[in-house]
Amino acid sequence: MYKHFKALGNETRLKILKLLCAQGPLIVEEIAVRTGTLASVTSGHLKTLSSVGLVRRTRDGKFVYYDVDSECVAELSRSLARLLGWDNSSEVW
Repeated sequence: MYKHFKALGNETRLKILKLLCAQGPLIVEEIAVRTGTLASVTSGHLKTLSSVGLVRRTRDGKFVYYDVDSECVAELSRSLARLLGWDNSSEVW
């Protein structure tokens, strides 16, 4: 779980994750434009998010699309709730 939070410890990576949650699968160039970063920088952030399983890649011809791995995010949320002693899933945090 530590590696996930370390990956999320960067404002740009949080922006990318929020964008992908809201917009669905996007290519690097679209993510870069929408987050105001260079494509090369965005690619590095996506590599970090992918390496911990928060984001998945899907190739479609010459394009690679990135999307949130919702199961990984859900499991991270459940793990954090257990760690904090929140057994009730209706607890808001």
